[in-house]
Amino acid sequence: MTAENIDAKTALNWGLVDAVASPTQLDAEVEKLVQALLACGQQALVAQKKLMHQWEELPLKDSIDATIKVFGASFLTGEPQHAMREFVNRPRPPKT
Repeated sequence: MTAENIDAKTALNWGLVDAVASPTQLDAEVEKLVQALLACGQQALVAQKKLMHQWEELPLKDSIDATIKVFGASFLTGEPQHAMREFVNRPRPPKT
């Protein structure tokens, strides 16, 4: 509210940014994010982006209602089931 400038570390600590990288690490950090997004279901990403735009304008209750509706509809795409199958069937490290 004061329009005070803050440094990157402070922005990270406050949760305003997800990552901070030096100029030499920037490409690697961007690639890590891109790979994480590519691993997500495409329809889920599209739905989430639409919801985020709605959340900017909607009251909280309407935002929650819209999210529940999209969450339920997502199961018609098969993406959640696919992701859960991958999670359940993931290789597990041996027990020690």
